Amino acid sequence: MSKKRPRVLPSVDTQLVEIYDDLANENENIRLKAAIAFSEANSPPTCHSPEQLSKVLRRLIRGLCSGRKAARHGFSIALTEFLYQHWGNSSSSDASLQIPDLIDNLVKLTEATGKANGQEERDHHFGRVFGAGAFIQSGVLLQENVPPNAWHRILNIIYEAAKKKPWLRETCGMSIYEAAQMICAGDHNPRFIQALIDELIDSGLAKTPEGIAIWLKVQRHFPKAKMPTGIWQDENPLHRKEKSKLAKILKETPIARRSDEQTPETLQRGSWTSKINFAWNVILSELMRGQPVEGATPKPMTIGFRDFWQVAVDDLFSPNFVRCLINQLASKERYLHLAAEKTIKSLLIRAENEPSVASAALRGLIACTSHLTVSFDDITKTKTVERLLALVHPSSLGQLVPELCVQLVSPGTIQEKEASARRQITIDQLTYLLKSHQKRTTQDTHGSECSSLTRQILGILATYSYFSIEKPRPSQLDCPVPPMSSRTQETLRTRLSTCLLHILSNSLDPTSLASHVVDVILRCEADEHMNSILDLTGTLGEIIPIARAFLGHVRKQTMSESNNKPMLCAFELLYSFTILQLYNGDGDAVGMLGDLRSCFDLLIERRQTAQHIGSELVVEILLSYVAKPSQLFRRLAQQVFPIFIPIIQHEGLLSMIKVCFHSALGKR
Repeated sequence: MSKKRPRVLPSVDTQLVEIYDDLANENENIRLKAAIAFSEANSPPTCHSPEQLSKVLRRLIRGLCSGRKAARHGFSIALTEFLYQHWGNSSSSDASLQIPDLIDNLVKLTEATGKANGQEERDHHFGRVFGAGAFIQSGVLLQENVPPNAWHRILNIIYEAAKKKPWLRETCGMSIYEAAQMICAGDHNPRFIQALIDELIDSGLAKTPEGIAIWLKVQRHFPKAKMPTGIWQDENPLHRKEKSKLAKILKETPIARRSDEQTPETLQRGSWTSKINFAWNVILSELMRGQPVEGATPKPMTIGFRDFWQVAVDDLFSPNFVRCLINQLASKERYLHLAAEKTIKSLLIRAENEPSVASAALRGLIACTSHLTVSFDDITKTKTVERLLALVHPSSLGQLVPELCVQLVSPGTIQEKEASARRQITIDQLTYLLKSHQKRTTQDTHGSECSSLTRQILGILATYSYFSIEKPRPSQLDCPVPPMSSRTQETLRTRLSTCLLHILSNSLDPTSLASHVVDVILRCEADEHMNSILDLTGTLGEIIPIARAFLGHVRKQTMSESNNKPMLCAFELLYSFTILQLYNGDGDAVGMLGDLRSCFDLLIERRQTAQHIGSELVVEILLSYVAKPSQLFRRLAQQVFPIFIPIIQHEGLLSMIKVCFHSALGKR
């Protein structure tokens, strides 16, 4: 029986194993130390035979294809240094293993086998790109004795990977950009940079963020490079006429190509990442460099930094973005819910620090949600729009209010039910805007702008509350399409009363604002193009002209007299609100107008002889206001009552006590 041979185990270099393990370490310092140790252990004196070189190269390239920890980063550094040591100098390079052979090995070893799963295939693609990047960084391809085809092959490997795998595009673009940087920094043959541009155009990646960054780098440092025509206006991606296309490319929005254009439409990256593309830094740096410095003039026809920022950043609220934001905010179970919340929080913080941002954000949100029948705040269960409305800078109100008015007049649908729902959202936004900014009239230096806003919103609410516009007319207020429904007009009247109640409670001059509302209504009444919802036949048709004339008389008295001005203002306020109540369909308003006129005659015109009668009548009028279910008129009675206290006499006081007594009995 033969004796069994003992198994001979191959010798293992434990030190080299530790180096390979450290090359994949997640700590950058450890990876760098391992790369230095690897270079020392595999320097030309110790590693020079073709077998040794092939073995080390095979191990390094396989390391690039590993998804373990940070293996790709560590092994790419080691490969870069290894290539530089052995092939960076033509005199020391091995004749039996040339650069084209090394590229063949890279392609062969990074080819995923048929049985590879999705993750393994992904790792091999990354390994190929990182390996090609190592060839570029080592500088071995930029030697004059290297066949030109080698440079083209490496570029083609990277561009093909970017084209086939969109999620690799930024990594590939960064490798090519770094190659352009290396060529710019050294004294190399211009053919390398020309080949880089030619391959960029052939791959169809010129109109990508990475392609723009590469283009700008080459154009700045190699002005004599032959840039292809027909890609950009005047071969300048930052041309003013290209700003819209530039913004779409940077925001990954697909753009259609022209029939005569050679490059395909913009390729999207294919995956979301929180890290901003490196192309933004390149473009912003180029724009900042192009700004006037010490009296210098910017490059002609190049977009300015402000214009670029406005179209690429401030115009952030695209329909797709807002739809995604709404979907992710709607439920806590959504994958990007926390990211969406962080986005809204950051937006509000920015708006608080820079109120001018609030207007741009609002216009974007309103424009992108105008087709919805439920407000953004209701869907997302936030108060984003409300808070932005309160933060809008007064100087921006002149642009925002007309846009909201357009939304009210033309909601973008002819279906009455949908139009009413969209108009409801706009009406609520106008109401909140007035309530949040009206108090600024007395708090800061922008009071006049806020006062103008208040009058403008009150005019819009009053016009569409009580009138319909059925004929085209040269006016700021257009004909609603579709016409305002009775439900919408009822909502408008309710919100108008809410605004007036807020004004009574917070404004120092509610009389002028209430008079403004009445003036708007009376002007619309006289306009032949507008039809009142109130039937003005019979008694009402006679009362309104008389009420208009008497209100004008009260105003004249208010402006001419200074001693009795508070009481005159109180009468003007009472009369204005009673006319408004007449248009709301209150049957008692006609009698109340007559009572107010009699009371004015007794207290103002004949105050010397009939003041005691007038004081009793004014108490009855105020008590009738308090008895109304409308909170607005109860607040109105409270507002003007202190003005009439000095003239209240025995009879008026008894009337108030009697009402209080009966009220107490009723509660018992």
